Amino acid sequence: MNTILHRTLWLLLFIIPSLSLAEDINEKEQDVYYSLEDWNLFVEKISNCDEIRMVLVSQKISIAKRKRGRLSFSKGYVYNVPVYKSKRIRGPKELSQILEFKPKTFYSDHFCMGLFNLLFYRNGEFVAGLNYAHGKFYVPITKSAQDNIIEWLKAQGFPIQKILKNEQD
Repeated sequence: MNTILHRTLWLLLFIIPSLSLAEDINEKEQDVYYSLEDWNLFVEKISNCDEIRMVLVSQKISIAKRKRGRLSFSKGYVYNVPVYKSKRIRGPKELSQILEFKPKTFYSDHFCMGLFNLLFYRNGEFVAGLNYAHGKFYVPITKSAQDNIIEWLKAQGFPIQKILKNEQD
C-alpha cells in the first residue's frame, strides 16, 4: 500500500507538472530567434573589454582518499578551471568585427556544459561570455566567423589547439 501511495505522489508532484512545463517551454521556443539588437549589444560589450579569460568547464582529476590507513584514488571533477588569461589583448575590436551575425538563428538553451568558456571583463567586472561545445561557439554567427574566432584566439596566445586536440581524443 505504501508503495502505491508513494508512486502516486511521485506522479502527481513531479512527473505531471514537468510534462506541462515542457509543453509550455516548447510553445515559447518555437519562434524565438536571436535579435540583431541583442547581438549588437553583446558585440559592443566584448569590443570594450580589457581582459579575456579562458576556463575549462570541467576537468577530470584523481582524488586521493585515506580509508582505514590505506590511500586510494578515485576519479572526480573540478569545474571552471582557469586555462589562460590575457590582459594584453591585441584588438578586441578586431574580434568584434569578425563576429558576423547569422540572422534567423534559433535561440536555444544548450544544456551541455561545453568544453570551455571565454569570459570577457572590463575593469575587473564580467561583461559577457562565449560557450564552446561540440565544435562550435553557441552564438548566432556564421561558420566562417566560428573559424575566425579560433584563429584570433591562436594569434592572442590562447592554447586553443591543445584544448581542441584534447576534445578530439
